[in-house]
Amino acid sequence: MTDDALAVVKQAETMARVWGEDVAILLDFTIVKIKELRGGIRTPKILEVVRCPSTPKPNKLDSGG
Repeated sequence: MTDDALAVVKQAETMARVWGEDVAILLDFTIVKIKELRGGIRTPKILEVVRCPSTPKPNKLDSGG
């Protein structure tokens, strides 16, 4: 992986965390929210999808309840 590509993936991971949403890296290294992409013939080509890290939810059984 080139240095540019690695930098874009790291930036996408940060943006996914900040926005709280999944993001896509397009072929021109643009980062966009998945929900902003539209299907159909004019959908840009996606190079990579970066998922938003979810916050672990506490297990109710472990909380004494």
